[in-house]
Parts: sequence; C-alpha cells; structure tokens
Amino acid sequence: MKIANNILNGKTKLNHEEIVQILGEAKDQLRMLPNVITTPKAKLFYIGGLHGDLKCARKIANKIMHSDYHAVFLGDYVDRGPAQVDTLLHLVALKLQIPERVTLLRGNHESQEVSGRYGFHSEVKQNYSEELYLEFLDFFKVIPIAALSRSGIFACHGGVPEDVYSLNDLSSINRFDVNFPDDRLSQLVWNDPKEMNFEFTFSIRGAIARFFGLVAFQKFMGNLNLRLFIRAHEAFPEGIRTFFDGRLISIFSTSYGGRITPMIARIDSDLTVHAVEI
Repeated sequence: MKIANNILNGKTKLNHEEIVQILGEAKDQLRMLPNVITTPKAKLFYIGGLHGDLKCARKIANKIMHSDYHAVFLGDYVDRGPAQVDTLLHLVALKLQIPERVTLLRGNHESQEVSGRYGFHSEVKQNYSEELYLEFLDFFKVIPIAALSRSGIFACHGGVPEDVYSLNDLSSINRFDVNFPDDRLSQLVWNDPKEMNFEFTFSIRGAIARFFGLVAFQKFMGNLNLRLFIRAHEAFPEGIRTFFDGRLISIFSTSYGGRITPMIARIDSDLTVHAVEI
C-alpha cells in the first residue's frame, strides 16, 4: 500500500482522506481477527506503551523490519505525547506492510473515555476534525485485546482480570465498543500486579480496576496453561520490571521526555527474556 510505505519512509501530517483510507484498510484486517490472537512459537518482540512518541516508534519499526522477530504491541499508542496521530499511523502502516509479523493489541487509552480526556481527542480536533476523531474511535473498536503464543506466552495491556477461567471466557467477549463495557475486558486493560499473596483488591485507578496478587496470577497461569505473562500499562523508570519470580514482565517503550529508559522485551524461542533498550 502506497500510503503505508510513504509513512514508513518518513511521511507525516497526512490529510483527512489519506488517514481515512489507511484506517479503513487496517480495520478490514483487524475486525476479522479473534479477541485473542495466536502468535508464532518463534522469536518475539513485545512493545509497551508509546503514547505519541514517534521517535521511539520509528526506531522500533526499523528494528522489526530488519529482523525475523514477530512483534506484539501492547497498546497505549495515543495520549500525552507530542505526536499522537503520527505515532499511531506509523504502527498502522507497519501492520499493513508486514501483517504476518505484527500484532496490535488495544490499551486502555484506545477508548473514548480515556483518549477523550488525555490529549488525543484535542490533537485530532485541533489538527483535523471531530469527524476524524470518530474514525479513530471506530478503528479502536476492532483492535484485538490479547495475544497467546504457541509456546505459552500470554500478552495484554493491563493484567489478570476477575472471572476469567479459560481462553473461551475472553474469546466470547464482544470487544466492538468505543469503551470497555464488559468488566473482564476493562480489567484486562486496567489491572496492575502487586507482589503480595492475595487474589484481587481494589485499585486506585477506579471502580472497576483491580490490583491482582500472586494467588490470582497463579490461578490464571494454571487455568490457561501459561508459562509467561507480558504486559505494559505502568511506567517504571527502568522501562522493564518483573514480578512473581520473573513469570510476569511489565514493559514500557516511551521515554516520557527523558524520564524513562524505553525498553522492549525480546523473547527467544527457548523463552529466554532479554531487555532491549530502544
């Protein structure tokens, strides 16, 4: 696709018609996919939140295109950063260019209730129109919510949700909404881990969100027969942090204006985990 190729070669500030076209092509691909994507057993990159950081997005895209790794993006492409539209479109272009090697997942910021408050709505409305913001919301609705590799690596934006005992519990959710009306889906993009021996407790993030502890984590991993859990959502200064004896890896991939060391997680076919600075 010409527009995708132009973006990956450095084009920014697309016009309204170009954005609608590239989003339409991506929606046609993504809406046909299941809630939980099956990723290869081969080598994998996992990329955390980018939040409008086009510089990091370009570095990551270049790394992916010059490797044989499959890349899983864990959501939070918009809000807060200086180039939110261009960052999101760069990843969309990458997905269209090499669809078999890129998985896009949805974060909590890919929703109307969050992107409407934290900058994305304002950026789109200021530079384009309210109509185009609605096109972006329509794109957010079709993004899958989780990924499961054939080697037993589960990935989502947030964390372990309540009332999920099997893969079918996630696969049966209707994800096609501008927000997250299903509590399981909401918690999948909002929940955070705590290194404590409990199941779930209330979170400071809001009424639906939860902290999940070791008990919930072990049950989830056992029920779905998982070996590793990869997530994003929290900004740690070092860019990567592990929980639960290294079985949960939290990754963040934007510099936040130099406050964070942006990282990606590289996982080889033997499940060895490497922290890679961007």
